[in-house]
Amino acid sequence: MMNQSRGRPPAKPRGVCEKMPNTLGTMFNTQVYIGPDGKLMRKHQKIMPTVGERLVHMGGFGDTFGAFPTELGPMSGLICGEFESACGVCTDC
Repeated sequence: MMNQSRGRPPAKPRGVCEKMPNTLGTMFNTQVYIGPDGKLMRKHQKIMPTVGERLVHMGGFGDTFGAFPTELGPMSGLICGEFESACGVCTDC
């Protein structure tokens, strides 16, 4: 995935299942941003998984939430129900 993003527009987002290191299978619903050089720029872990997702995904810790700088200006993203959440529109949460 990283090699496929080389030379493409900045901060190309992708959805992935991220496994927590040193666990038997704790996973997060994660959005990763890959830069035009193919390197990871930032990630965002979904803060509150939906009911079905809770069977396999843990909620994120919130430290990956927020905008980050790119050559086009600040960029961020929300996953699924975060678009309807108060924290998705509140920058001071």
